[in-house]
Amino acid sequence: MTDTQEKLNTNQKILKAELISHILLQEIIILMDYMNGDNKASNLIIKKLEGMIEFLPESSAKHDPAVMKAYQDALDLVKLAQKQKNALRKSRE
Repeated sequence: MTDTQEKLNTNQKILKAELISHILLQEIIILMDYMNGDNKASNLIIKKLEGMIEFLPESSAKHDPAVMKAYQDALDLVKLAQKQKNALRKSRE
């Protein structure tokens, strides 16, 4: 390790791993939409996640706010990827 590189503490390592996952998931969703056209993949994922969010209050996970938050964050991630893909498409036109 060089002097310019700093060791990451545990929280930074966790954050780094989460960011990498977030970035890769967005790119995969964007790629799937390009391959299938017209946001088909992201629309399907959004529909499934919204269905799960609607179902969660009736499930055994209703007492765990982390589960609801995870689904909501996943939904937000897919919607953001969809917006980024649409913005990229417009910038190329």
